[in-house]
Amino acid sequence: LLTTGKHSEFPEVVGHFNLLRFLRGCNREIPEAVKLFKKHIALRAEFNLDEVRQRMVKILDEKPLFGQEDLTHGSAWAEHFPNQLSAGENPSGHVIIYLPEGDHNTKNLMEALTVEQIWETKLEDLILRQIQMDRLSRKYNRLMKQVVIVDCAGASMANLNNKEWSAVDKDFSDRALTCTHVEFVGRIFLINAPMIVRTLYAMAKHAIPKRTRSRIFIHGHDYRKHIMDQISTRTLSALISFRKA
Repeated sequence: LLTTGKHSEFPEVVGHFNLLRFLRGCNREIPEAVKLFKKHIALRAEFNLDEVRQRMVKILDEKPLFGQEDLTHGSAWAEHFPNQLSAGENPSGHVIIYLPEGDHNTKNLMEALTVEQIWETKLEDLILRQIQMDRLSRKYNRLMKQVVIVDCAGASMANLNNKEWSAVDKDFSDRALTCTHVEFVGRIFLINAPMIVRTLYAMAKHAIPKRTRSRIFIHGHDYRKHIMDQISTRTLSALISFRKA
């Protein structure tokens, strides 16, 4: 798998940084890492992702700070499920991604796009991000990751309680995300989180794997003093302006 097929020419697939992600993501258990890597290669074959890669390389070459609208069906995502895919870098060079949860309307998104179209966009994002993170890792000669900021401002059960969307999202995560974005996320910050979110997390966090739990930080409206070492004032202001909620 490392030496045959188109993917064997892609550093973001067979390069040592990506293989290190699989090894660390599987707690250094080589048989488990091999199993997960095989699952990723099978995914590439099933959805012809080696061909998708050609378009994603072109996007990244032309627009390193890419956005949703650079992807297929991206205009529908930007309207109903807006995210900042390239919100800059933190002081260590890790990529910042901003998710305004209160602006996400999964019902409208699923009315605008079919499940197949949703998968198409999400797969493009997977491959584009895979290439980006590998390029950054080789640039800095260390494993680069993502700093994900989830803004809970304006979020309600209407944003979260969509069983049809949850099923699609879970299916994508199980079949595609978990075998592609291995050890991609360094930290997750939930900001503007209401007390109920913090209470529920405190009750459930012991069921979350320790490695994952150590990367999650939940803050209320006082989040600024907790995250300013990760993001500049200018970038934070731009993200808050991007948010509609």
